[in-house]
Amino acid sequence: MCDVLGKWFVQTARYFFDFVNFPQVALPSASPSDPLGRYTDEEIELLAEECRKTWGLGLGPISNVIGLLESKGVAICRYEVANEQIEAFSFWNGTRPFIFLASDKGSASRARFDAAHELGHLILHRWVGGEEIEDPKILRAIEKEANRFAGAFLLPRQSFPNEVFSPRLDAFVSLKSRWKVAIQAMVYRCKDIGIFDEDQVTNLYKQISYRKWRTREPLDDQIPLERPHLFSRAVELLVSSGKKLAEQIVAEIQISVEFLAVVCGLPTAFFAAKNQTEFTPTLK
Repeated sequence: MCDVLGKWFVQTARYFFDFVNFPQVALPSASPSDPLGRYTDEEIELLAEECRKTWGLGLGPISNVIGLLESKGVAICRYEVANEQIEAFSFWNGTRPFIFLASDKGSASRARFDAAHELGHLILHRWVGGEEIEDPKILRAIEKEANRFAGAFLLPRQSFPNEVFSPRLDAFVSLKSRWKVAIQAMVYRCKDIGIFDEDQVTNLYKQISYRKWRTREPLDDQIPLERPHLFSRAVELLVSSGKKLAEQIVAEIQISVEFLAVVCGLPTAFFAAKNQTEFTPTLK
């Protein structure tokens, strides 16, 4: 399923690349010191810090992860896959990185972490082959590395610890409001960088389970979901300039209207219209 969705995504993206100047790719390159291909925790921390520095992000919360990654040349789409256990995946196609977010988990903060996790894969694991991923041991290792990168990227070790004043679970609610990162991810980050000892972290996880926060946390319904906009803007540019009609785009890409509409973040009705004046997309 991932292979098919990825192929459709690339097919759609490459069509728009021919007409619209998308942002240039500005992701840093990385390689581990270990000849076996594994990164140390310190290497990952430094790569995340260098990424933030290169992108001029400072040490505070990132306001919009999806918008940031799009501005650095990453093609992103969000597509809910029914009856499939797919949350997100990423890949390189030629010189262009792609992120496919398949589920928002009902939580914008977790979706932001998913995007940062996939950024980690794009930077850390660009040259990892498919045969390596099929090895469960290697797969666990690279997933752990991508999680470490996401935590370091979203919650820098130079600044985040200065705001963690208490091991009480309720204290993380206000931190979530500021950093827009899930409480469980913040607790894990505290474990990664040694803010709390093992007993404190275990106690926090027990409280999370007791309060039934594993699947639904405070503020999940208040933090808005970040959505990709590059493809919707590309469609608007082509249609509003008169270069293409909406139905022409569908015919020329040769892909289903339903998939195209979701990738572009536009209603299916827009592409079904007879001409661009019948339906005008509203971009936010």
